[in-house]
Amino acid sequence: MFEFETVLLAPFVTHARPAADGTSAVTLSEIACDMVEVSARRGQAVAVQASLAALSPSVDLLPTAPGTWLVRAPRAADGVLARRIQQSLGSTAAVIDQSSATVTFRVQGHSARMALAKICRLDLAATVFLPGTAARTILAQVPAVVYRPHSVDAAVGDVFDLAVPNTLAVSFVGSLVHCAAEYGLTIPTPGPTPAKS
Repeated sequence: MFEFETVLLAPFVTHARPAADGTSAVTLSEIACDMVEVSARRGQAVAVQASLAALSPSVDLLPTAPGTWLVRAPRAADGVLARRIQQSLGSTAAVIDQSSATVTFRVQGHSARMALAKICRLDLAATVFLPGTAARTILAQVPAVVYRPHSVDAAVGDVFDLAVPNTLAVSFVGSLVHCAAEYGLTIPTPGPTPAKS
């Protein structure tokens, strides 16, 4: 279970407004998570994938390139996830902790896909970008990883998790707020609440 945070979103709460008809079809949240990049060494991709699969369901595996994954888990003490993965994989892969370098935002709602289409070069259609799919791309001129989680409540509409560099997060949120404005935007008020992974 991930928790929502509001550290980077707090300045944007005043910009969240319902659409002209009074509804909000997009919700923007910040997810507290650790992120570790794993790249299999030559000839080790199958063994690494099997070892990473053994870590599930406590982590999300986001395949981002052949032999490369981002491993995501609820926030813990610094370096815990990276050490756990390194111990599991030994010398079969390079393990790099990206937890302090990235911020993950969740965009969800019945118009989330349409809002993201304004800044995303990927085809996010439900028949193409299936649950469990992850891809590296550019969103609003910011390098990002887009991930569609497996276990989400269908009643909330589409759900996308976006991991972006920490240094570009504030300007990225500004773009998201602007893109979602016509559909009505909700930014949850401060305080941690459970988030399904």
